[in-house]
Amino acid sequence: MDNIKWRRALLKKLRGVELCKVNRSQGVPLNELQLAKLKTEPELLEQLKRAGADASMVTAARVEAREGFRSPAVKAKAASERAHKKRRISTQPTKEVTSEKEDVAKIEKVAAPNKEVLESKPWSKKDPNSDPSDAWEKVSNAKTVAAITALLTTHQRTGALLAHAVHTIAKKKLLTSATIESNNTATNTAQILRHCASKAVTLGGRECSKVFWAVGKISANAVDADGIDDENASSSQIQVEVGGNRIIVKQAVLSLLHSLEAIIVQQNRLKRFDAQGAVTLLHAYATLQHRPPEALLRPLLDRLCELAAELTGQDASSTWWGLGKLRIGTHDSAQKLLPLLEAQTKEIIEKGDFKPQELSMTWWAMATLDHAPKSLVACLRKESVKKLSKGTPQSIANTSWAVAKLIQSESDKIDDSDMARENKSLSEAIGRAAIASAADFSLRGLSTTVWACARLGLDDALQELLTTCIDRVEESISGGDVGNIAWAVAASKVKSTKILKALAHRISHCVDTLDWQAIAHVQYLNRASEQKLAKLYVKATAKHADEASVGQKKKKGVNFHRVMNAVGAAAIKSVCDRAASLRGTQLDQAFVSIAPWTTDTEHFAAPSEASSIVLVVDMVVAETENMLTKEGHDVKHWCRFSTRERVHDGKIVAGGRALPPAEFLKSDDVRAMAHACLARLPPSRAAAEMMIAGVVACLSPVGSMWLSGTVGDGIFSAIRVLRDKFQHTDIVHSSDTYVIVRASLLQASVAAQLSGDARMKLSTWRIKTQLAVEGAHIPWVSYPGLFAGGTLDIMTKALLDALPVPRANARVLDYCCGSGVIAHVLLKRVPSVAMTVSDADALAIKAVKDNLGASVQACLLENGLKKMLKRGDRYDWIVSNPPVHTGLDNDFAVIAELLHAGPQLLHDAGTIYFVAQTYIPMESFELHAACTLSELWTDGRFSVWQCSKQSQA
Repeated sequence: MDNIKWRRALLKKLRGVELCKVNRSQGVPLNELQLAKLKTEPELLEQLKRAGADASMVTAARVEAREGFRSPAVKAKAASERAHKKRRISTQPTKEVTSEKEDVAKIEKVAAPNKEVLESKPWSKKDPNSDPSDAWEKVSNAKTVAAITALLTTHQRTGALLAHAVHTIAKKKLLTSATIESNNTATNTAQILRHCASKAVTLGGRECSKVFWAVGKISANAVDADGIDDENASSSQIQVEVGGNRIIVKQAVLSLLHSLEAIIVQQNRLKRFDAQGAVTLLHAYATLQHRPPEALLRPLLDRLCELAAELTGQDASSTWWGLGKLRIGTHDSAQKLLPLLEAQTKEIIEKGDFKPQELSMTWWAMATLDHAPKSLVACLRKESVKKLSKGTPQSIANTSWAVAKLIQSESDKIDDSDMARENKSLSEAIGRAAIASAADFSLRGLSTTVWACARLGLDDALQELLTTCIDRVEESISGGDVGNIAWAVAASKVKSTKILKALAHRISHCVDTLDWQAIAHVQYLNRASEQKLAKLYVKATAKHADEASVGQKKKKGVNFHRVMNAVGAAAIKSVCDRAASLRGTQLDQAFVSIAPWTTDTEHFAAPSEASSIVLVVDMVVAETENMLTKEGHDVKHWCRFSTRERVHDGKIVAGGRALPPAEFLKSDDVRAMAHACLARLPPSRAAAEMMIAGVVACLSPVGSMWLSGTVGDGIFSAIRVLRDKFQHTDIVHSSDTYVIVRASLLQASVAAQLSGDARMKLSTWRIKTQLAVEGAHIPWVSYPGLFAGGTLDIMTKALLDALPVPRANARVLDYCCGSGVIAHVLLKRVPSVAMTVSDADALAIKAVKDNLGASVQACLLENGLKKMLKRGDRYDWIVSNPPVHTGLDNDFAVIAELLHAGPQLLHDAGTIYFVAQTYIPMESFELHAACTLSELWTDGRFSVWQCSKQSQA
């Protein structure tokens, strides 16, 4: 029972106690039951307090009881109302008056399986060859939904009854991708959902969460299901009808969802939710893959914080899963929840109350959130070793994926023999469970588990899994599953021609379904098999061609490399186009969509000026800037990266400033400060803090800042920083692409600290550390946002370990140099090297100058290679650990330019050495005609590549 119903019941009991007290005061003898009721008053008052009843509610209940007892008029009025209600109901014979429990029981009876329908074999009359289970689902479910709808039309449609009806449709899977083909089923379901939306205001906390859960399940089962049955896919009429039915149901789902959201937020209903209700609400949003509005998300997470100690094993695992599915681990309220959730989960595990499925969900969420506290991981390890074999194939697959991901991360950072033993024990348990469930895995579960076995070094389990499922591999898998298995075979010691042949056969059938990662993994397998996969692929395609043209001349197979490179090149272009759109067009559109400067002139105009100064930080928002300029605003720029260079208002805007414009930092005149700022969130928290501090140093005390970013970028972490600096912080725009936050009015304490040169000093942000490289520890300088924090990361180390020694006096370019680690090591190995460093980040160039000083011949703050090509620069080596992401989004623009234009900067017989993740399809990039590309080293995760320019002599 939720709090409001409980409180209502307790107040009714209190009125009964008060009536007993009134009777006793008037000399009326009390029976034993009434005397016992009087003794319960102290406990009753304590329960009311826990139920959220304040003193005014208690007093009102007492007064109501006394007045009702003393006043005959009150009694007469109540009796009259009861009689009127009876007469009104009696005049409506079409509505059957029953108790809510009876109504619920009738719905349950209607939804129960009808054996008579199944025994009558209705499918045999239409299509004797159809699947009886499919026919049973379509016939029975359609009848059941119709019966529930009919039942609701002849009964009083209370909110609770409608909630139960929606819950039944979801729980019994009455609406699925198959049954939604029926127009009546879809229409009836939509009608029930709309009725429930109209009664949403009457629902209690548990009922609200139950409906949210049901909405999530209905959406997953039917509305957003992947396609329709292959058997019916050829019928365009059915496709149109199914599409229309999905739209009908989806509109009803959204209507109900928005009604519930509005009521919960406006009436602060979350306070009525118990632990199970709050968890169900989070789980429902995760099932819908729909992030709750901030006005609901924050109080929901706060409510879960309050109830963390009451969570059961199922509640805790569902909470973990919800946080992971919605990717909200960085939200400030989630940061408060996580330690409480960790403690409760650990306590439940230690009691032995965690089931295999719950262990799996928790593992998966921790790996997805990249949040794995050591003490909780240790508990999960021990419990998983004992219980993993009792789990479902899906839970085994999810656990294996998460453990492989987390253990690999641990092994990169920690050398602990006890931990290694525990990891080995868990890995062996995963191998045993995987082999036992081999025949029961779904295709995705099989590929995931195979990938995990390879990552955990379980080669025997991997080979047994693939041998057992070889027919499914050869005939059924596609897309990313092919990529997972290809990578696993390449990274393991499994050398089976039979498995290679099965993969080649399958790849020849499904090459069009491969994404860029799958292409990269297939290419990796071909390299690892010494081109055997390519030869088997040619044979497989030749066999297909012969089968398709019986009696004709034998056909030749298709060239493996040509096909893979063509598909991979198209995928690479798609990734690069999307990244460019995110950097420019989509962000521009997001800002234009809110257009605050057209309606909110109070914050865009200086107090005594007709126009205002607007600072644009690290963004390419051409349409937005043009709009500002036309409205008379003076647009200024601060671009830390030279990648932001462009033309604005007929002038070239130079990128690459470590600090904001000096005109802001050397003046205390409020009229000369920026009155507004538009900024793009940097991809790291440290860089975001520095950028926000720079904006604050430039901003008028009454100014506003609009900050855009994604959840992956850490926009909600940035909001916490903004709250420390500004009086007001609000989310003004939210979409699948960007969240835009507005912060206004500097905190008085912050504004008071800003004066003259004290506004922003680079020395304040300098990070002094130690660089551990090649057996030495040397003083090192870094700045916020530099790659790997200025330290030696695992990929750069792999590159340096694979490099040969450069010749004396060689001209070397460290491209995308960061803080200068690669340049430092090469200069240490061969001091006579003529070293040039290049980066688009102004702070990276500043760090190199701090660390290497005069030992570097030139420091180039430049975007890409265009200026070097124009100057005619030439090098013997180009060495790089190039970025492949913009924030969390994939972006291959740097690698693409390095491979296509980089060779033009090389002397004859020059070489480009670089490192990249193995999941990037390097062989599919467009390569300069005078160069050849080869893999120098790989460990399955990272590869060091050598791009050699042929000598023209």
